[in-house]
Amino acid sequence: MTTRYFIVLQSMLIVTVGQLSGYLYTPSLPAMVADLHTYTSQVQLSLSVALLAYGSSQILYGALSDYYGRRKLVLFGLMVFVCGSFVTVIADSVDVLLLGRVVQGVGMGAVGLTRVINRDVFKGPEFLKVSSYITMILALTPIIAPLLGGYIQDYIGWRGNFRFLLIYSLIILLIISFYLPETNLNRHPGHPTVKALLAAYKQVISNKKFMALLCCSMLMFSGESSYTIIAPFLLQNQLGWSAVAYGWLGLFPVFGFLLGSVISARLAQSLEPEQMMKVGISISVFASILMLGLSWQLTTVVLILPMTIYMMGMSLITVPCGVGAMSLFTNRIGVAGAVYGSGLMVGAGLISAFGTQFHAHNQRPLALILTGISLLIAVIYYQLIRPTN
Repeated sequence: MTTRYFIVLQSMLIVTVGQLSGYLYTPSLPAMVADLHTYTSQVQLSLSVALLAYGSSQILYGALSDYYGRRKLVLFGLMVFVCGSFVTVIADSVDVLLLGRVVQGVGMGAVGLTRVINRDVFKGPEFLKVSSYITMILALTPIIAPLLGGYIQDYIGWRGNFRFLLIYSLIILLIISFYLPETNLNRHPGHPTVKALLAAYKQVISNKKFMALLCCSMLMFSGESSYTIIAPFLLQNQLGWSAVAYGWLGLFPVFGFLLGSVISARLAQSLEPEQMMKVGISISVFASILMLGLSWQLTTVVLILPMTIYMMGMSLITVPCGVGAMSLFTNRIGVAGAVYGSGLMVGAGLISAFGTQFHAHNQRPLALILTGISLLIAVIYYQLIRPTN
C-alpha cells in the first residue's frame, strides 16, 4: 500500500469517529429521556448542539492548519473528543450530557480536516474518486452504528454507547499519533493574524459558486439530521419497534446512501460534478414528495422507503458538492475546508434543532422538511451552479 492511500485509510478512521458520535446512541434516545427525567426535545438537542459545536470549531481548525499543519490539529481535536466522551459517560443530568456533547463537537471539528488532508494529496478525478471512497465510509458507519448501539442499549444501557465512543476514540488517537504524516507541505510562514484570517475568509466566502455548493450540501445533511432525531421516536414509540429493531431498520436508508456512493464512484470518470448533482437532485425531489404524498398514514414502509431513496440522492449531491467546492481554491485550502465544514454542520445543526420543536406523531413534519430542502436545492442549482454552456 502506497503512503498516499495509507493516508486515505487513516482519514477513513478519523471520519468514523464523527459518524459514530452521531449515530451510535440514537437507539438510546427514548431510554435517555426516561433515565435522565427530561423531555424528548432536550435529548434530541444532544445531536443538534454537537453539530453546532462541530461546525463552529472547524472555522479555527481549518485556518490554523494552513499555518501549523494538519497533523497537530487532528491530534488536538481527537484529544478534546476523548475528554467530551468522558463527560457524557459520567453525566447525571441532561445538562451535563449536553455539555459533554458540546465538547465532543468541538473535538469533532478536526474530523473536517480529512477533506483538506485528501485535497493536499490528490487532485482532479483522483480526488473525486477518493472522496467517493470516504463517502462510502460515511455510509457504512451509520449502518453499523445503530445496530451496535441497539445491542449495547439492550444489554448495557445508554451509557454503554458513550463508553464505547470513549474507548474507540482513544484507539484512533493512538493510531493517528503514530502513523499520520504531515500533508501540508506548503504551510504559511509565521503565525496567523486576525487581519490575515479575515482576508482569507473573505476570499472564500465571496465566491458565489463555493457558497452555492456549500448550501446544497448543508441542506441535504440537514434532511438526514432531521430524520435522525425524529425517526427513533416514530419507530419505537409510535410503531412499537425495539431499539435493536430500530438499528436493523436503519440499514435501509443507509443502504440508499451506500448505493449512491457506489454510483458516484463509477460516474466520477465520465460525468462532471454538476451533471452528477442534477441526477441526485431529481432523486431527492422524487423521494421527499413521495413521503409527503404517503403521509396520510404512518407505517414503517412509508417512512423507510422514501428516506432510502432520499439518501441515495443525497450521496449523488454531497460528493460532487464537496469536490467542486474544494477544487475552486489552491492557496486557501485549509480556510476553504473550514468554511465548508463549518457551514455544513452549523446549518444542519440549526435546521435539525428546528425539527426538535415538532412533537411528531407521524412522518408529515419530516416530509415537509425534506420537500422544502429538495426544492430549495433545485432552485440553487439551476440559478447558481448549473453550467451555462
